[in-house]
Amino acid sequence: MIEIKSFNEFSDYDKCRTLWNSEVGFMYPISVDLFNHHVTNSPYLYKNASFGAFLDNELVGFIIGKIFDNDLIPAYKNRGWISLFFVKRKARRSGIGTSLLEKSLDEFRKLNKEEVWIGQDIGNFFPGVPADFDNLTPTFLTKRGFEALGATHDLLMIKPFSTEVKNKTNYEYRYMKDSDIPSLREFMVKNFPGRWNFELEEYLEINKDLRCYFLALDNDKVIGFLKINTPSKYNYSYNITWKDRFDDLIGIGPLGVDKDYRGEGISREIFNNAFYSLHKEGHDNLFIDWTGLMEYYQTFNYEVWKCYNKFKIKLN
Repeated sequence: MIEIKSFNEFSDYDKCRTLWNSEVGFMYPISVDLFNHHVTNSPYLYKNASFGAFLDNELVGFIIGKIFDNDLIPAYKNRGWISLFFVKRKARRSGIGTSLLEKSLDEFRKLNKEEVWIGQDIGNFFPGVPADFDNLTPTFLTKRGFEALGATHDLLMIKPFSTEVKNKTNYEYRYMKDSDIPSLREFMVKNFPGRWNFELEEYLEINKDLRCYFLALDNDKVIGFLKINTPSKYNYSYNITWKDRFDDLIGIGPLGVDKDYRGEGISREIFNNAFYSLHKEGHDNLFIDWTGLMEYYQTFNYEVWKCYNKFKIKLN
């Protein structure tokens, strides 16, 4: 008999990771550290909307819900997320997935959330439903009221774009220094006051690797940035989530330019200079996550590595 328990009723959440890795870990391996950061120790885990399905005390399915009650991203106030959702292959087509989903959505309704998204949460595993998961998943979700919102992609550069840089602007391009932090903060508040600003503050709290931000500067003023993520103990950015699949992976993005400086080609020069610096350091596996700009990034020798389908449901 199947027993559904909320995360308030059991504490060994790592069983979810073990189940996941046993069936799809060859594609998307989840490490202990990553799972603990994104789930077990996450301040955004909503235990009431997170459930495990047990058959004879064996975990055969789970759903993990999250909320973000923080004024730094107002758009997230009325939103909930399903961060990870999985049912063991041999236990499918038995109503387990439906039960888990319905229970989770009911808990979000109790909070008066207006919508629930699949993925894209703070500390996300995915920006949507991986296309690697066959057509059963989109069909399952649309039958239960979810709206398909199109695709997004992860891209991989498998050979260097350029071994030289010829800038057309007179701006400075380099890695961030301590003295740049106040200007970068002002830049974020002005131009990207939502998630990117939040992620900068979160990053500066726990990580002192300033080379993770590559900047464009007009004198001492930050006018553009590119985030460069390298695997480390304290870096859990999505674009290096699947670093175990590669010998050497560098995550690229997000990228942003001051609204008063757009149209000058700064974004392309940030890329050119950053890629050149990384290539000189011996890094050529460069990864861009969660984008629909395939044609633009193909000009930098990027190609699609993974595809995801975006879904959300509006709650009554």
